[in-house]
Amino acid sequence: MGLQTVFRAVTMGPPGSGKGTVSSRIAQSFGLKHLSSGDMLRANIEPTISECALHTKLLQKIYYKLSGCKSH
Repeated sequence: MGLQTVFRAVTMGPPGSGKGTVSSRIAQSFGLKHLSSGDMLRANIEPTISECALHTKLLQKIYYKLSGCKSH
């Protein structure tokens, strides 16, 4: 069993500065895995947003039904 070298790097910068591009190139050049915290965050938020939109539509239908108004 051999020893493995652990390599960790954090790329920081403002939006649109090329962090993802540079990180992908580094990962490809050295055979590393590129993890994007932004991608992970968006992947966990998107289902929640779509569920909220569905709940909002259902609540609107219930409101219009109970109030006697025509739905839009």
